[in-house]
Amino acid sequence: GTAASGVKGSVLVVVHDVTVSTPSLPITINTYDYDDNLQSACSITGISFESTYFKYDDDLSVKMWIQGKKTYDQEPSISSECEVGYKLYDSNGIVIESGTFYSDSVLPGEKFRGYTYLGTDMKEGTYRLVLMDVT
Repeated sequence: GTAASGVKGSVLVVVHDVTVSTPSLPITINTYDYDDNLQSACSITGISFESTYFKYDDDLSVKMWIQGKKTYDQEPSISSECEVGYKLYDSNGIVIESGTFYSDSVLPGEKFRGYTYLGTDMKEGTYRLVLMDVT
């Protein structure tokens, strides 16, 4: 991943026999409205993974935890979610899952921590997580 400062890097997180590279943190993720106006900004400060259970054919369900802090909201007195777009790529560069993580409702300056489930068909191997702005 590339931070706004231009610094590049990644972190490897091992979940049993599944390895996911993540963007360097902290990273700012912005949410825009339909007219491309900035609605909110959140600083993502932590990403971790937890394997939750094995399914048929040794498939793995992985819980992705995201933590951070809302740094800006165009409506600073109204509590709302931080939205974090993500794509998960396999070792061949194929997108195997994409979606949006939604935090609990927070005001600017408040921290959050929450999770979403990644696909339950993750075989052993190496994956790459990319975080994206949401429009």
